[in-house]
Amino acid sequence: MSERIKTMKLGQRAVALFIILSMLFILCVGVTSAFAAGSGVDGLFAFDNDDKNAQGLHLSSDVTRRNCELLCSETELGRRNTVRFVSLALSDILKNADDYGYMLYTVDTSPSISSPAELNKNLDEYLPDTPNAVYSCKNTVSRDFTDGYGNNVFENGKEGYTRYKYITLTVNNVPTDKYLVARFFVKLDGEYHYATYNSSYKACVYSANCYFQTLQPKVELIGHRGAMDMAPQDTLVAFQEAADIGYPSVEADFWVSESGDLLVLHDQFLWFCDAPTVDIKKVSAESRFKYPIRHGANPQNYETQYIPTVEELIEKVSSLDLTLYLHIKDADTSDAVFSRVIATLKRYNQFNKTVFVTSSKRCIQRLSGHGCRMCFLVPEPDAYSVDSAIDLCRKTKATRLMVRYFGGYPTDAQIKRAHSLGIKIGVYDAFLRFDISNLVKRDIDFLMLNKWK
Repeated sequence: MSERIKTMKLGQRAVALFIILSMLFILCVGVTSAFAAGSGVDGLFAFDNDDKNAQGLHLSSDVTRRNCELLCSETELGRRNTVRFVSLALSDILKNADDYGYMLYTVDTSPSISSPAELNKNLDEYLPDTPNAVYSCKNTVSRDFTDGYGNNVFENGKEGYTRYKYITLTVNNVPTDKYLVARFFVKLDGEYHYATYNSSYKACVYSANCYFQTLQPKVELIGHRGAMDMAPQDTLVAFQEAADIGYPSVEADFWVSESGDLLVLHDQFLWFCDAPTVDIKKVSAESRFKYPIRHGANPQNYETQYIPTVEELIEKVSSLDLTLYLHIKDADTSDAVFSRVIATLKRYNQFNKTVFVTSSKRCIQRLSGHGCRMCFLVPEPDAYSVDSAIDLCRKTKATRLMVRYFGGYPTDAQIKRAHSLGIKIGVYDAFLRFDISNLVKRDIDFLMLNKWK
C-alpha cells in the first residue's frame, strides 16, 4: 500500500512540475512579445531572417506579406556622367521616419572587383566605414508608384493594399574611374536602418561599365512621346523628364487642326483629356485649354498639363538640347505646313537637330523637297514592307528608317543592306532587355523606348 502511495505522489509531482514549467514558458513568451511591441524600432521593423526570399526591411508580423515588401532599388543612367538612383518605399514608413534618403560611397576600381554584381556580393568588405556624402530626401517631393495610367498599383480599393512612393536622387559629375554606391536608409527614433537586399541587390551600384553606359554611345536612345512612363505622354513635362533621365532624343506627334494650328498629341481623339469624342482637328490653340490632360503616367504629380503647340514643343526641346523626332500624324499635311514648321525650327536653332518622321509615302515624297532630315516609319513590318521602305528611303534621300519590332524584323540582311546605302535603321516597341541587347549586337542604330530601364 505504501509503495502505491509513493508512486501516486511522484506522478502528482511530475504533473505539477509540468504545469509550472508550461506557465513559465507562456509567461516568457508574453513578456518577449510585449518587449518587442514596446521597443520603438523593433516594433515597427522585424527582419525576417528565416525567409530566404525576403527583401528589404519588414513590418511586424501583424501586417500582411504584401505590405511587408518595403524597398526595391535600381539605377538609371543619365547623360553627361549623371546617374539617378530610384527606390520604392512604403508611404507609412516614410511618414513616421525622422529622416530617409541615400548614403553615397565611392569605391576604387580594382582587378578584384570585376563587376557591380561582384562588388555587391562583397559590399561589407569594400565599402568605406563612412559615406562620402549623405543626402536627405525627407523634404523632397516623392511620387506615388503608378501603373502608367495614373492608378496606384498597390491601392485598388482592396483591404490590405497600401501605397508606395518613389524616392529618387540624381547625382551629377559621377567619376568614371570609380564605383558609386548608394544605400537607402530610414532613420527612426534616432537609429539608422538600411535596406537589406538579396546578395545581388544590397545597394544601388553604378559604374562606367553598367548597361546603358555602354549602350548609349553606340545606339541613339529616343524617348517615345517623351518619358511616357514618368509623365503624361506628349506633354512638356514628359520632355523635361526625358532630358532629366538622360535621353539624348525624344519623339513627339503633331496634327494640323482645321483652324491651322499645329498641336502635339498622339491620338486623333482626346482620350487622355476625358473627351473621347472630340477630334483634335476640331481643336484650336485657344480652345485646347478646355481639355486638360487627365490620363497617362502620374498626372497628379504635375501642374495641370494641356496639349502643347508645336512651337511650345520646339522651344522646350531646344532649351533642353535634345534631338527631336517630329512625327507627322496626318498624311495630307501640306508643303505650307512643312515650311511653317521648318521656319519655327530655324528660329529656335533646332532645325539641324530635328528629324521628320512619317509612315506615308506621299508625305515623305513632299518632305524630300524641303532639305530636312527624314525618317520613314514601318508600323506593320514584313519582308516586303521593310525592303520596299529601304528602297523608298534611297529614292527620297531619307537618312533613317524606323521599324516596329515584330516578327523578327528587321532581319540581319535588311540591317546590312540599309547600312550599305547609308541609311540608319532603328526599332520601336522592343520592351525586353534581352531583345534590346540582341538588337544592339545586330548593329541597330537607334531605339525608341517607352521605358527607361
